Amino acid sequence: MNGLSHDRLDEFRIKASLLLKSLNAPDQSKNEIAARRLLVLPFLKHSTVGDVLGDKTFYRRKHALSVIAHESGFASWAALRAHVITEDCLFYNASPSFLNLWFNNYADAKAYHTANGGYLLQYRKDYVVAEKAYIEALGLDRVADDWQAIGFDWVKPADKKAWARIFELAKRNYLERKKIKHRPIDKSKRPGWLNNA
Repeated sequence: MNGLSHDRLDEFRIKASLLLKSLNAPDQSKNEIAARRLLVLPFLKHSTVGDVLGDKTFYRRKHALSVIAHESGFASWAALRAHVITEDCLFYNASPSFLNLWFNNYADAKAYHTANGGYLLQYRKDYVVAEKAYIEALGLDRVADDWQAIGFDWVKPADKKAWARIFELAKRNYLERKKIKHRPIDKSKRPGWLNNA
């Protein structure tokens, strides 16, 4: 599950920023396209593109995120965010290589898992049988009893309460990894020649 370098929450936030930039761009055709996209917001149900363009400074990131969520098939940014966290909380994007096996369907993954052990996980539409080192990298090895209780099967757990405890830890760890990733750059540790750049 490593090697994929993007973060979907960041991608959606970037799309929202681009929507706002388009709304305020000097190009009128970009303004109109952005305004038309904003019309999906419930409070703009009876508004027109002209109404949106007449009050461009009103729209904030939260409005743009709601549009992105709607365009992605979700009722709200909170719903889209929760969905992404649920799908991506077992994703570890770092340099170590893991010997994880990927499968297109659950039946093949389960057959391999039953014969060879490991941790049966799901990443979006794929199924993965991961090694213990991967679970350790995610910080989920400290709940070994819960993994045992679910039969090491994230997709069809034998114990739903144990799965819920693992999920809460996975979600918390995922959000913590995102915080670390976005720490501001400490310019005091940069080479002097970069400070003028």
